[in-house]
Amino acid sequence: MAIRCGHHLYEVFHTDPAYFGLTSEHLKNDKLEMIVEIYEPLSNEGMANGERDCKLKKTEKKVIEKKKPLSQSGKSDWLSEERAEKVGKAIEDLLKKYES
Repeated sequence: MAIRCGHHLYEVFHTDPAYFGLTSEHLKNDKLEMIVEIYEPLSNEGMANGERDCKLKKTEKKVIEKKKPLSQSGKSDWLSEERAEKVGKAIEDLLKKYES
């Protein structure tokens, strides 16, 4: 699980902030914080790689359905094509709310 989280964070900060719908300007904004939450610790002890991957994907889909992250398509663990617009608008709305 930590490897998967690390991969996502690497993508955001070193490859492409749009991975989660962010921009490089978002990453430079000192008013914003990224908070990472481990929703459910999973043990993969004694599991084959395929079994572990299946368990991770199933759990990820369950969390996506419950938490409804803006960057996800909502139907699966696929990223939404509109994530930059959705996440960008949500961030701008939050910034405006807290600037008032």
